Amino acid sequence: MCPPVLGPAPTAPVVTTDLREYNFRTVTPLFGGGVEPRHTDPVSVIHPPAIRGHLRFWWRATSGASFQNHAALKSAEDALWGSTSRASRVAINVIIQNRGRALQTNTINHHLTLRRLFPLFDANPQLIRCNVKFQLQVRLAPDMDPGMISGVESALWAWATFGGIGSRVRRGCGALLCQEFPPGDLNGAQPDFAIRCRSFINPAAPQRKWPCLRDWPLFLLGHPLTHMESWYRILSDFHASRTAGHASVLISPRIGAGLRMASPVILKPLAINEQYAYPMILPLSVQVCCPHRPEGNDNRPAIGRLMTFFQQRGYS
Repeated sequence: MCPPVLGPAPTAPVVTTDLREYNFRTVTPLFGGGVEPRHTDPVSVIHPPAIRGHLRFWWRATSGASFQNHAALKSAEDALWGSTSRASRVAINVIIQNRGRALQTNTINHHLTLRRLFPLFDANPQLIRCNVKFQLQVRLAPDMDPGMISGVESALWAWATFGGIGSRVRRGCGALLCQEFPPGDLNGAQPDFAIRCRSFINPAAPQRKWPCLRDWPLFLLGHPLTHMESWYRILSDFHASRTAGHASVLISPRIGAGLRMASPVILKPLAINEQYAYPMILPLSVQVCCPHRPEGNDNRPAIGRLMTFFQQRGYS
């Protein structure tokens, strides 16, 4: 049988000289992130398509929350980020400044961390790297309207603040520190961080069928911990919440018959500088398919119970 005839390739986007540069480094071990699952790439540690995927996700979680249905969301997403028939208006390039160093799993000095990140048990030490530094270059097409530009900037901020690179980012692997988006000391007044959060976070907003940023994150404030200590602490506290039965329905929720989605709970050390971070938990709002629960598809009661558990452990 002959293969189907493919349509014409999308035309290359026309990009402007508006170059935006963002400098990142990983503050927790980078696991995976290459072209082969669970492996870092031997040539380029970080791939632009991987970052593009993260930015698309965070665009849906921030700007995408304003759309009423999947059709409207997809139309706007394709117009900005591209599709199989339309080129992206956002060009991305990555410059690796430091490939970091290979990390032996036995140097992660907290055995509970390994148990909660089970893929690391089987990983080749050469495939786990720490202290990777890179520059992200972003160019925008000249025909983008202010709303599109704002959407890209919001996605960049949300990814740098709440996301990561590589595998298991929702459990804190590959957490990032971005020089251009420093959250600062959360114990003090942080108008920039708060203003950015308020522009997306609205607890009264309706749930969508895709993950959205709607609830405030919780932090363990007080004296900040080192990056790795902060990571260990949030994983340990989340494990305690699972043991207490507060997180079981949020680990791998269903979005339909036989379909599972990634956990809507993000755990990470929020780096405030080159040395310190705060343990952070961030729940994403999304409709789930849990007919056995009294609240049905609404995950807000389960999120509320989980966040109450963390507040009882000193998070605010």
